[in-house]
Amino acid sequence: MIADSCEAAVRSRGVHEVEEAEVLFRKIIKQKIDEDQLVHSGLSFDDIEKIIRAFIQVYAGFFHERVKYPE
Repeated sequence: MIADSCEAAVRSRGVHEVEEAEVLFRKIIKQKIDEDQLVHSGLSFDDIEKIIRAFIQVYAGFFHERVKYPE
């Protein structure tokens, strides 16, 4: 659920920088916490921080600009 929400938000908002993505991830997860959607998940705040760091690592590669190869 968290991954789907974060991916959808990054794509729909046209985020192209890691820092902007991190802010968005934290906002989405905070909203889920505030709405009690994670109450029965068994996730600790440490677990959530690890999830955010993993998402940042994935999207850092996603945003990385590729070198154009010669034709």
